[in-house]
Amino acid sequence: MAEVTEASLEFRRRMLNDPPQKDQRRLAQAFSLIRGDALMRLLVEYPRIGRVLLGELGVNRPNAESHCREDGSAFILVFTGLLDFLEAVTRTAMTGANVTVTGQETVPAVQVPQAVDTALAALYRQWDALWKGEVLATTPQALPAEAEEIAGWLCVTTTLFVILHEYAHAVLHADIQPEERTPAQELEADAWAARQALLGFGIPKNRVRSVLTGAVIMIRALAALQILGHKLPGSHPPPRERLAGILQVVRGMCEDEFAYFHVTTIVTAHDQRMEAAERSLQGLPYLPEVSAERIISTAIAMLIEVHAGRLTLGRAASELRVMFDAAGPEVLRETGAIAARILPWDAPEGPSREPEKASIIENFAAILEGLPPAIRAQIRGEA
Repeated sequence: MAEVTEASLEFRRRMLNDPPQKDQRRLAQAFSLIRGDALMRLLVEYPRIGRVLLGELGVNRPNAESHCREDGSAFILVFTGLLDFLEAVTRTAMTGANVTVTGQETVPAVQVPQAVDTALAALYRQWDALWKGEVLATTPQALPAEAEEIAGWLCVTTTLFVILHEYAHAVLHADIQPEERTPAQELEADAWAARQALLGFGIPKNRVRSVLTGAVIMIRALAALQILGHKLPGSHPPPRERLAGILQVVRGMCEDEFAYFHVTTIVTAHDQRMEAAERSLQGLPYLPEVSAERIISTAIAMLIEVHAGRLTLGRAASELRVMFDAAGPEVLRETGAIAARILPWDAPEGPSREPEKASIIENFAAILEGLPPAIRAQIRGEA
């Protein structure tokens, strides 16, 4: 017989009042990504997790809650509305992705980037209308089978990050009411969730990029809701700060700086895409803020494609030139400092260099040579 606790009584009452409206397995499917030895490690290190009740609440609002009671019991509720919303956001974001399957032709994106931004902004507004009792009229773009498979994975990893973020509050902030949580505690929960997702699933299953992309989709989607006026419990920091905290966890788990940028290319691309949609909601200029890390990440992502023969060097140079032109002198100098460490244009060639990395370094140097002298000098620290 299950133990009766303060949390279990309230959990059962709320679940009976608002049972899940759709598939009741979504939370279980996501949490089951962490299994076997990884799950045992988590439960041994944080035994409280095994006693926290988890359920999907059939309420059409974009919420997730963790509640701890004085007797030490706790429960987590993820609302159906949040899961449905994140799924819609994920699939819309995937309409802008070119999908590469080993041994096959690249499957082109359904929409160009700016069309994706417009679609995301429209989606945010439609769901905001739904939560206010209006009719939702959404016409989601169909995805190719290859993109649909990736979207399905990202829906699961996004849900996993939601669950682990709430578990983090349950194990780290048990004495703090949700509305009293500080920005520092939200960042702590993000970092804990990212680390557990990476250790429990991302690294063992070689799905690090999927885990990180799931995290950024959740963070950016909730940021869009805040722009629309939705009130989240506690005090959530800006998305750029939240992502920086997660990426700091990743840095500490990578063998070197090149490996860090190599593994974060996709999450950086999704972050920029979703930030552009947020800017559209606010009536701001389209182009997201250009930073040194974004330039380096975008360069590596494109040069991986160049090395694989899926993108021409000229196209990569043209798209990167847009970012170089938008960057100020300080960003260009910082870009050069990072590149000098991980993509050294004067590095000697040798048989020990990995083919892909050697190709990225050589092609980055070629792109630099094609830049206007003033920009090239700033990047190389000569101006």
